[in-house]
Amino acid sequence: MRRQQIADSADLDLRWNWNTPFLISAHNPHVFYAAANRVLKSTKRGDDLRLISPDLSKKLWPKIDTSMRKTGGITLDATGAETYGTIVALAESPMRPGLLYAGTDDGNVWITRNDGGSWEDITRRFPGLPANTYVRRIEASRFDSGTVYIAFDNHRVNDFAPYIYASTDFGRTFRSIVTDLPRSGADFVHVIREDPYNRDLLFVGTDVGVYMSRDRGAHWSKFMTGLPTVPVHDLQIHPRDHELIAATHGRSIWIVDILPLEQMSDSVVRKVAHLFAPKVAYQYGEPPVGGGSPGHKLFTADSPPYGAELYYRVTRAPQMVTQATNGDSTKTNGARGDSSATEAAATPPASNTTRGRGAPRTNRLAARIVITDVRGDTVKTLTGLGGPGLHKAVWDLRGKPAPPPLLSPAAKRDSIVAARKLEAVLDSLAKSGTPAATIQAVRNSLASGDMGSLFQRGGRRGAPGEFIERPGESAPARQAAATGAPDPEAIGDVLRVLRQSGAIRNLSFGGGGAPLAAPGEYLVTISVAGETMKQILRIERVSGGSSEAVGVQTRKR
Repeated sequence: MRRQQIADSADLDLRWNWNTPFLISAHNPHVFYAAANRVLKSTKRGDDLRLISPDLSKKLWPKIDTSMRKTGGITLDATGAETYGTIVALAESPMRPGLLYAGTDDGNVWITRNDGGSWEDITRRFPGLPANTYVRRIEASRFDSGTVYIAFDNHRVNDFAPYIYASTDFGRTFRSIVTDLPRSGADFVHVIREDPYNRDLLFVGTDVGVYMSRDRGAHWSKFMTGLPTVPVHDLQIHPRDHELIAATHGRSIWIVDILPLEQMSDSVVRKVAHLFAPKVAYQYGEPPVGGGSPGHKLFTADSPPYGAELYYRVTRAPQMVTQATNGDSTKTNGARGDSSATEAAATPPASNTTRGRGAPRTNRLAARIVITDVRGDTVKTLTGLGGPGLHKAVWDLRGKPAPPPLLSPAAKRDSIVAARKLEAVLDSLAKSGTPAATIQAVRNSLASGDMGSLFQRGGRRGAPGEFIERPGESAPARQAAATGAPDPEAIGDVLRVLRQSGAIRNLSFGGGGAPLAAPGEYLVTISVAGETMKQILRIERVSGGSSEAVGVQTRKR
C-alpha cells in the first residue's frame, strides 16, 4: 500500500507553466482540458481531472532541475514562472472530438486521434525549424479535420524569424507558410488564427503587429491601420459580430470589423462594385441620447454606431453626371472623406446648390442606398460615398417619421409667428459672428426634432424668457458666437440663446420622431458606379422597448 501511494504521488508531480493552456471542448461544454507536462481531462467542467497523456516534454532534466529546484542558489521561484519542460500549446479539432494537439516549451509537438488513448510524436516533421523551438500556438482548422496551423517562437535564443507551418494530413507532413512575412526585424510570431467563415483568411500576431493572408499563407499583408506597433499576444474572431479582437502586451484590447475581408474573393475584387452581405442588426432599446456622468475616467474610443452596418466596395471612380433640378438639392458625397452614409434629406453644401428652376447641375455620382420592407415599401433612403475604396453606411434602424398632425387655424397662426421669431434670432446670431455651419446645424436639429445629443454639453434646458428679437447684440449671444465651430458646445450655446430669447419654448429630447423599424428582413439596394446590388438585411430585437416603439401592431382586448 505504501509503494502504491508513493507511485501515485510521483505520478501527479506535475510541472505547470506560468501560462497554462486549457480549453472547453467545442463538442461538449462539460469536457475540459488542461495541460502541465501532461494533458489532463475532466468530464465535469473541470472537476475530477484525470491524466490522458504521458510526459510530453523532452525531459531535459538539467534545465528542469534548475527551473524547479535551483535558481542560482538565491531563492526558489514559488510562482512557477520559470518552470521548464511543460506543455504551452493545446488545441482540439473543432471538426472531430478527441483529436488533440499539444506543444511544449522545449519544442515537442504531439497528436492524439483517440482522446489520449495513444499519442504520436510529430516533432521532426517541420522543415527548417531549429531544435527545441518554443511552440507558441496551435490552430486546428474549422473546415477540415486534417488541417492544422502551428506557430513557433525562437526569440529566446536571439532568433527573431517567424516560424509558421501548415499540415493538411493530420501532421504527417508540414510546410512553411512564412513566405513574404518580414524577417529582418522582431517579427517573431505569437499567434495564428483561421477565420471561422473563410478558410483562406488567416491572421498572425507578431511582436510588432498583425498580418493578414487571403490565400492561406501564400502571401501576407500588414493589417494595422489604426493599430500601433505593439506585441500582439493573442487574436480571437467573434463569430457573431465578425470582428477580429487583438490582445496586446500593453494589456489593451483592439477590435476591427472584418466582415468585408471574410467575403472578399477574386471575383469580388474584379467587380466594379460589390455590396457585402450584412450581418444581423440588433435592436437593444432606444438609441442612446447621452446624459449621465462619465465617472472618474473617460473612454478613449468611440462607441460603435447604433444600427445596421452596410459595407460596399467600389473599384473605379464614379462618372460626372448632369441632371435637371427643380430648385431643390440633393446632398452627394465625393470619393474622399467620411465613409459613413448620410440621410438623403440632409441639407446640401453651398457648392451643390443651383438656383433657378430646371437649371442643369453637375455632381459627383454618389451611392444611393434604399431600404425596403417585405411589402416593397421604402423604409429609408441614404446617400453614401461613391469613390473607389471600401465604404460603410449605417442605417439607424428607424423607419418613416410619423406624419405631422393637422393644425387648427390658431395653431397655424402660432406656428407662423414662431417660425418668424426663430428666423429673426438666427439672423441676429449670424450677423453677430456665429459661424454659418453652426447656424445650419441648429436648423437641421430643429427640423429633425432630435436634439438630445446636442444638449450633452453647453445646451442647458433653462426656462425661456421674454422674446428678444436681436439677441446677437447681447452678452450671451457674443459668448455663443465666440465658440466659432459647429461642435456640440457651440450648437448648445446657440440653442440656449434661442431658449433664453423666447424664440423656442419646447424642445424634444430623443426619439427623433421616427419609430424603430420592426424586426424582420429588409432588402438593401445600393446603386453606385453604374451598378445596382441587393442584399437581405435581418433585424432582431434583443432587449428593451415596447412593441409600439418598433412599429409592431398590437390588438386591444
